[in-house]
Amino acid sequence: RGPVEGDRGDVSAMGRWSDGTWRLEMKRLLDTGSPYDVLIADGTYLWVAVFDHTQTRHSWHMRPLRLILQ
Repeated sequence: RGPVEGDRGDVSAMGRWSDGTWRLEMKRLLDTGSPYDVLIADGTYLWVAVFDHTQTRHSWHMRPLRLILQ
């Protein structure tokens, strides 16, 4: 197993369940320079999916989140 490397290793995230709501904080460079990544800018849309260790029927986020950078 070990640490994640390459493009996938450029993202760090932590989720926390509190008061009946999930809070998710993620960190990544806005422009990674990778041909596999999207430039993150004001108005970029992001979908969040949950990996639940099943081979089918993963859960997903129905609507995208629109990022507003400050």
